Amino acid sequence: MSFLESFILLLLYAFGLSALLVTGEIAHTILFAVFRFFFSVFESFSYGMYFFILLHFLLSHCSFELYLLINYLSICILFLFPFLFCKPAGFMIESVYTGCVSSFTGIERRLPMAFSMKEIDNAVVTLPTPENPRGFSIRYDSPVTPRENFRLNLKHQGLWMPSVRDRIWFCPREIPDNIARAFVIDGARYTGPVGGKDMFGIDWEYVPSARGSIVRPGNPVLTDITRWREVIIFPDIESWGLESGLARSEPFLKNSTAYVNLCVFTGWFERLISFMDFGPAAVAVMNRKTRDEVRALFDRLSDLWIQVIDKVHDVYGNLVDGFCFHDDWGAQDGPFFNSRIVNDLLVPPMKRVTDHCHALGYSCDLHSCGKIDRLVGCIVSAGWDSWDGMLINDFPSDYAEYGDRLMISLAPVSIPDGSDPEVSRLAAEDFVRTFYRKDAPSIFSANYAGTRDLSFLHEIYRQSRMICEE
Repeated sequence: MSFLESFILLLLYAFGLSALLVTGEIAHTILFAVFRFFFSVFESFSYGMYFFILLHFLLSHCSFELYLLINYLSICILFLFPFLFCKPAGFMIESVYTGCVSSFTGIERRLPMAFSMKEIDNAVVTLPTPENPRGFSIRYDSPVTPRENFRLNLKHQGLWMPSVRDRIWFCPREIPDNIARAFVIDGARYTGPVGGKDMFGIDWEYVPSARGSIVRPGNPVLTDITRWREVIIFPDIESWGLESGLARSEPFLKNSTAYVNLCVFTGWFERLISFMDFGPAAVAVMNRKTRDEVRALFDRLSDLWIQVIDKVHDVYGNLVDGFCFHDDWGAQDGPFFNSRIVNDLLVPPMKRVTDHCHALGYSCDLHSCGKIDRLVGCIVSAGWDSWDGMLINDFPSDYAEYGDRLMISLAPVSIPDGSDPEVSRLAAEDFVRTFYRKDAPSIFSANYAGTRDLSFLHEIYRQSRMICEE
């Protein structure tokens, strides 16, 4: 192979890879066909081809950025050392390109390809049925799965505004709280009893009309916060047999196109309420004389949550993407306590848990109801990646101040089904342009929005896809 021939071949490779990154699959298909034809004119394959295919298969398991860096270094080496333009060099160029576009599984889907209306035109819309009245969903023909897009948004590299429907809760039946709280989600239908004792032995009563469970007030297990060490029996998580659910849950988790959060329904303050009832728990938190005991109990709870996180990591590894903790801090008209109390009692033990999650590669979502705008700064300080709150909060102010540090679940005023399409599209555009940036992503709270208006929902996807390309 002559120098000129190799040089032209090299330019084709460089141009093809660059065009692939910019324009995606169409350019890749055309240029790869041209490349293969050009290469076949000069040489046939040899053993060197198989060596480089193996090399790039191994490299494909590195980070995507490192993989591309190695490919571009290959280009630089060929430019800097002309004497390498020989038969082996031709094999290397062919194998590098082949490895880049084929051995790295699904590489086209991992690239931020330019938005195309076919992503919406080819969307699969699932409507509710009598058997599944909440079964509404939209699956766009997107460059990556909703699960991958959620991960990218957490890194401020998202491709579109994620929806709460793009993530699911994982609530295995082996954890006693999930049966007690009547919320088992683990890959197989659960038809057993609900309600009963949680991991601490606290009785929960299932309320069919609410489709959930409560601790019936009036008979708390803990009446004196100073005696929590004597009264509260912490669980032995090894007795749960979390490993026994792996065979049932692994296909459900592995095949999910939605982001998977393992859910802890009763965190710190809510757990204290389950021990003491609401009134005494609130007094214990606000009474300076008992705060040391509350602080110690919350710290001990964090020890337990870290053990649970470690156990989940041992059993499920990266089949789980993150953890969602429930801890309500407010009512409809304001928070239960001020930011000073939260920073003192809740932020430090929560930060221990979120730091531990992050060290293992998990994200951390806080589900906290009530009008708690004054406490959003505490959520950020505690290390939470996202906050699932209620629409009564002042989301414009919350997003403006914290949107670059916290993914906030929010929604506009509901758009009635069957609205004028142009009105729906304008409302969606205004919503996305106000509450979503690539460096300050948020989550569309589709459940709270309560709309199935396709013009509105499609425009949210389209607008956010275009924002991520700006």
